[in-house]
Amino acid sequence: MFIKTAIDPTTQYKYTIRLNFVGCFCGYVAVDPSHPLHGKTCDELQGLNVHGGVTYSDSMNVNDDADPQALDTAWCIGFDTAHGCDYLVMPTTVLREKFEHMAHLPFEQRIEVMLDMQRKNWWPKGYGSIDNHKSLDFVEKQCLKLAKQLKDLDQPGSAV
Repeated sequence: MFIKTAIDPTTQYKYTIRLNFVGCFCGYVAVDPSHPLHGKTCDELQGLNVHGGVTYSDSMNVNDDADPQALDTAWCIGFDTAHGCDYLVMPTTVLREKFEHMAHLPFEQRIEVMLDMQRKNWWPKGYGSIDNHKSLDFVEKQCLKLAKQLKDLDQPGSAV
């Protein structure tokens, strides 16, 4: 599920955040075809320092998939928040059903309401420790951290 796309003001790299099918946020940073890491596999990108390591390196639409006019395909390098100690909220099919009555609230606030309900046992719990939920803010900061590393590697004389 598409959440957000923005441009990092420091690096000018585009990043996008999505909620995947197991209910965790994923962050992706787009690189130009001229970037030295464009086309590299995840195995070739393990030197990048981002939450859980790089788990995605492929072409994707960096805009909202629901808007066919917004197609913007780019090579993206990304990560997820579905690692052993991360809290998985619940599958997005369940989230969509549960969130219908909260549509008037911003997305992150809906997540917080749901987490609060889970803490009080009013809602089915997800997986892992609820204290290890990675917020939208956390994922955005990780995207900016990744964008800086990618920008540094795109400088003349940098070691890839």
